Amino acid sequence: MEIIFRLGMVMELFSIDTVTMNGIEIKNQTFTECNSINGTSSLLSDGILGLSYPDLKFNNDTTILINMWNRGLISKPLFSIYLNPDKNSSYESGLIFGDIDSSKYTGSITYVPVVIQIYWEFLMDSIYVNSTIINSSLYAIIDTTTTFILGPTQSIDTLNIALGGTYDSSAGMYKVDCITRSLSSFSNVTFIVGGEVFSLTPLQYILTLNNGVNDYLCYTIFVPFNIYDSRGNLYWIFGTYFLYRFYSIFDFVNNQVGLATSISYNWTKSFDESLFNNLSKTTQSIISTASSSTQTTIVTSMGIQMNTFIRHTLNDIALLVGLFFIKTV
Repeated sequence: MEIIFRLGMVMELFSIDTVTMNGIEIKNQTFTECNSINGTSSLLSDGILGLSYPDLKFNNDTTILINMWNRGLISKPLFSIYLNPDKNSSYESGLIFGDIDSSKYTGSITYVPVVIQIYWEFLMDSIYVNSTIINSSLYAIIDTTTTFILGPTQSIDTLNIALGGTYDSSAGMYKVDCITRSLSSFSNVTFIVGGEVFSLTPLQYILTLNNGVNDYLCYTIFVPFNIYDSRGNLYWIFGTYFLYRFYSIFDFVNNQVGLATSISYNWTKSFDESLFNNLSKTTQSIISTASSSTQTTIVTSMGIQMNTFIRHTLNDIALLVGLFFIKTV
């Protein structure tokens, strides 16, 4: 059987073997062997670990999460994700099977039901820029193989225009003026999920690119992209830039996705002071660095933390709701 995967991999042979992760043996795990990888030479990984619902799996094989649960290797059929954008932090990014690491988020967890059991798809209430509503009743998924936040073209256009952006067809993204505009002139972008507020600040959603000496291009991370689910609904994709700010939980038995404010929420990278109409003159509480002196390795005796496999650079972060790129060590 030949299967053409969406990232350019050709998989032909189904196999069964024992998979070992963090010292835990998972016996009789079905996987597919790949004999060709096209267009993925930049990926610093050696394989893909599926974490979607079984409907997305090939050959109706058991996912590794369910296999671990059935064998009593984890106490709960769920996994959670913490991504840290700060390469210098003592907290590493982590994938946890079977538990939730309460040291990686603050406040409470907001849960929303999964509406389509394939990509852990859920319904988002609305999106705002200040008091302006961009859209409501939106379908969305969380995907760590996606870097930015992708959404239906019409909604993304409206959002970026509200932020003062102009479309750059050469980049396929919206450009904003980060030279003459002050940081305070940019609004927060707010997502309402499960009745709760999840906001991104300007320094969290503006991407700055150095195009030469004292020459910068700035884009938002909100990218137009029309993609439809199995029922014909357009949906949003929340990538790693969203996960840097919000801890996520995927609960298989209760069919729900959970979100909470990450301990890395307030971290921002350093910017040239010439940006945003002289950044040094702008006081923003968001410009801070989250720091810590301890690191959790195992959440409970029945929780497996896989922080060894998840790196900080964007090329290495390729784990996901549906897929997890594995780097062998």
